Amino acid sequence: MKWLAHSLTLLSALLLTTQAVVAEQDSDHSDQHEHADHSGHSDQLLVLLNHKIALQKLQDNFPADVEQQGQNLTKQKRLLDKALPVLEAYLKIPAERYPNTSLYEQSLHNRSAMLQDYAHIVSEFYRQLIGG
Repeated sequence: MKWLAHSLTLLSALLLTTQAVVAEQDSDHSDQHEHADHSGHSDQLLVLLNHKIALQKLQDNFPADVEQQGQNLTKQKRLLDKALPVLEAYLKIPAERYPNTSLYEQSLHNRSAMLQDYAHIVSEFYRQLIGG
């Protein structure tokens, strides 16, 4: 259950950080941002999408057999353990990494959607874990 509290705290903090960044971006009208390499950002996105799809498949095919449920939940936990640190790094990419505010704003929307997807996945994981 300690892992549950840590995961929920992390997701809450990430959501608040994303909301603060969106609010900050709304007040910033400058279109001049330093251009930086986005390869790490793209790599993170690919990892997150890969884990998201694998987690959704595991959750959609949650078995009725108790022993198989345990194996399924173990696989989900391993994937979440890999994905959540990547998600945290993905959400922390600063505005300065984008050449203009339009691309930054688009990125914020994409990151928000990814955060919502993972929040749903974590919620479903715990629902399955407690048997609800």
